[in-house]
Amino acid sequence: MGGITLDNARELAREFAGYEMAQKGMFHLEVTTEASYRGDASDIPRKFFLFATGVSYNAVDLVADRKNVGGARVDGVTGHDPVEIRITTMDDRHGTLKHWFHDLSEKVANNDGTMGLPADYCVRIAVRHGYAFDNIAGAGSAYKDSYLMRPQSVEFDFDRSARSELQTIQFVFTEFDTFMPVTRG
Repeated sequence: MGGITLDNARELAREFAGYEMAQKGMFHLEVTTEASYRGDASDIPRKFFLFATGVSYNAVDLVADRKNVGGARVDGVTGHDPVEIRITTMDDRHGTLKHWFHDLSEKVANNDGTMGLPADYCVRIAVRHGYAFDNIAGAGSAYKDSYLMRPQSVEFDFDRSARSELQTIQFVFTEFDTFMPVTRG
């Protein structure tokens, strides 16, 4: 038992059972757009809560340039890479979210070769971890990351053999500027 008695193991199990552990499926995703969007199917407000089936991102990605110093190596940190958020969600039959994402994307690089203004295409994405919908009073104390992001890519997956399944979409956003402060809670 690794030097732990059975009584110690029982006590540790009781103590561990009392902790409210974060669950992988309990998260809250909030998207705030800088400019309002008027789509064909419906209006998307400046701030909305996106029903996402999955979210993944690298909250910290430090970059280093390793140098040889004699027979040793020194890790010279040079900064950090932008955060990339991948959101898997579902859309309505009108393609409201697809229209929204494409509208944002078209504002990044214009057809005439000019670049758009960040206020027209940047969104703030906040991910609250371990958020339990039946305990709204405790949501303020949950860990939260909030980033200023720009659209990067969108991926659709079609499969005729899965006719009864709902279509999922994967949106990818990248951090607009690593100088911007990340809001954490």
